[in-house]
Amino acid sequence: MVTIVGTPVIYLDLFLFHKCMYIIIIT
Repeated sequence: MVTIVGTPVIYLDLFLFHKCMYIIIIT
């Protein structure tokens, strides 16, 4: 899930990637 959610996010926006990564780590 980290890879699937991180890969597309990085390509979409770097800013969102940081926020998404934090949510994944907390989860």
